[in-house]
Amino acid sequence: IHREKPNVFKWQLANNSPAVADMTAMRAVALNGRVYVMGRDIDSPRIYVTDEGNTVQWHEVSPNIDLGTDFYKNIAVMGGRFYTYAKDGAVYTSADAATWTRVAEVSLGRILGASDKMLYALGADRSLMASADGATWQQQDMDTPADSLPTDNYSIMVRKLLTNQKINRVVLAGTAAYTSQVWSRIEETDSHSEPQPWTYMDVAGNN
Repeated sequence: IHREKPNVFKWQLANNSPAVADMTAMRAVALNGRVYVMGRDIDSPRIYVTDEGNTVQWHEVSPNIDLGTDFYKNIAVMGGRFYTYAKDGAVYTSADAATWTRVAEVSLGRILGASDKMLYALGADRSLMASADGATWQQQDMDTPADSLPTDNYSIMVRKLLTNQKINRVVLAGTAAYTSQVWSRIEETDSHSEPQPWTYMDVAGNN
């Protein structure tokens, strides 16, 4: 017997902290059993953390370096660690969002996201870049010119192939001039695999 109302999603108040409420931009990221809300309030970077089972009591985290007010846009999680691209033009990593270690100085537009094997970023020349460690970055092949890449609202989703759990399908989505832009890539990292290019997913004329 169907007892649930369709299209109804019940939300519960998880936090009434004035500090979190004062944030003007934010992203939520889960890592190692904890939830981190990263963002800014006006012009100061902010990081708050709580356990996944306790979303009422949040505690502020003070990073050991100045990450810049837009660091939250570059946050990615890979291998049990955070990665971000800071305002000084360097990639940093951290296990707790408090102690950040410099990985490399590299020219990037921004970090887009990560799978369990690779970090993905937008290059300074609007190319797509990938790195297995945050230090060494390689430009990715693309089957369509870079002017079809998103310019805002970036998001990366990763799913393992049903036919091979060692292979990921990586989907990059975003917007450009009020139009959705979607790209996809088959991620193979075995020693004998062939690199697969990013493929642009055409937008239907009626959608």
